[in-house]
Amino acid sequence: MAETPITSGEFESRITALCIGGVGPGLPRKRRDRHILLKSVSLALGHGREYTESSLNAALETWLAAVGPAVRMDHVSLRRYLIDEDYVVRDVAGRRYRVRSSRESSTLFEPGVDHVDVLGAVRAAAAQREERRSRRRGSRSRQPN
Repeated sequence: MAETPITSGEFESRITALCIGGVGPGLPRKRRDRHILLKSVSLALGHGREYTESSLNAALETWLAAVGPAVRMDHVSLRRYLIDEDYVVRDVAGRRYRVRSSRESSTLFEPGVDHVDVLGAVRAAAAQREERRSRRRGSRSRQPN
């Protein structure tokens, strides 16, 4: 039985939950969550784009910093996962990396996923979470002892 494709709504909901709630060390246990995380990285890298190893490492470090400390993974492990799961292809010499286009990637995702603003969604979710925490702290300080 084939899995149902991941919709843009599920993708956005799960990537924010993963990046705010925490991932790692390593990839999430659930297969769909692993693919959601890796797809979000590949979207940030840009489909079809080519990188040297050092430029890919820099891009991965930037992505990890942007999504926040809740994703506990180093860029080397992340690069390996992207290659192992076929989101990124490395040339035979191991010097050039190419991000697979959405046409080449699996049928695991609906096409609308390619248009999700992952970092914007994560930042908005983090801001909402902080606002809720701030309101709770404020309501506790006003309660009589």
